[in-house]
Amino acid sequence: MKRMTRSRLFLLELTVDLLFFCVCAAVCLALLGRANTLGQQSAVLGRAADAAVNAAEAFQSAGGDPARTAALLGASWDGAQAVLTLPDACTLTLTPEQPRDGLHTAEIKVTQAGRREPAYSLTVRRYVREVVE
Repeated sequence: MKRMTRSRLFLLELTVDLLFFCVCAAVCLALLGRANTLGQQSAVLGRAADAAVNAAEAFQSAGGDPARTAALLGASWDGAQAVLTLPDACTLTLTPEQPRDGLHTAEIKVTQAGRREPAYSLTVRRYVREVVE
């Protein structure tokens, strides 16, 4: 059997090193891609939470009146729900429930375009004491 020369051993070592480097680079690129996706999802979730909290504060300041809440938000009100299209292709929907014993409740959902599940949702309640004269 022929002995391998030093140059052939060197080339074999370089080939193995190159293969190892390529595998490591592929793993790093996959991790960077996943990190980028998570960052984008986190940004959407943060904007959705901000929009929902703003809508909840508008509902509180409107005294639980959904029509006034829609006016404060600049949303369209169809008598059953307020709908607001946000700049980042999300839709905010405020759906009020019937008030019970002075407790006004509304469900706020922020949904991304093309998705069924909301990116963020919350329930807001406002107690309005009725004045008896």
